[in-house]
Amino acid sequence: STQDLDHQLGIRLNPSTAFHPQTDGQSKIANKAIKQYLPHFIRHHQNELLPNSEFSHDNQDQISTCISPFKENYGFKLSYSRVPSPEQFLPAVKEHLKKLSEVQE
Repeated sequence: STQDLDHQLGIRLNPSTAFHPQTDGQSKIANKAIKQYLPHFIRHHQNELLPNSEFSHDNQDQISTCISPFKENYGFKLSYSRVPSPEQFLPAVKEHLKKLSEVQE
């Protein structure tokens, strides 16, 4: 039976329902972590920052698995430079200066 196979493979099932998805507190812990860092990404330009928030979360080792969701899915951990390359940075600066000029006019 499936239960015997699960037992032999060391799989511990925790069935849940749509109304009570937390079976081991893992969802509660994940939600707490997201509540802590998400406010730092919600600002005037939040649409630009939320992908960084998702990247940060997906690249952070989780307490329950001791591995990041990204590494768990793809087999490697992403790394990136916090300093944008000139190609990435200059268009944003130009756009910002353009907006400042428009406001001043």
